[in-house]
Amino acid sequence: MNPILKLFVWEDCFHDHTSGLGVVLAHDRGEAIDLLMKQIGYPHADLSKKPQEFSLEEPVAFYVHGGG
Repeated sequence: MNPILKLFVWEDCFHDHTSGLGVVLAHDRGEAIDLLMKQIGYPHADLSKKPQEFSLEEPVAFYVHGGG
């Protein structure tokens, strides 16, 4: 397995009244989905959308605005 971890970010997912955010540090997209599903506890269709993928060689920041 590749020892390099990547950051996977799903925006606009886990809809209830507003959209949510999923963030996972994993070796590949499949592992990221598995880890997130274990954390959430149920399958979620919004993860079929391709996440943003970042290597950990460059700084990166994320934020989500609250509803108003």
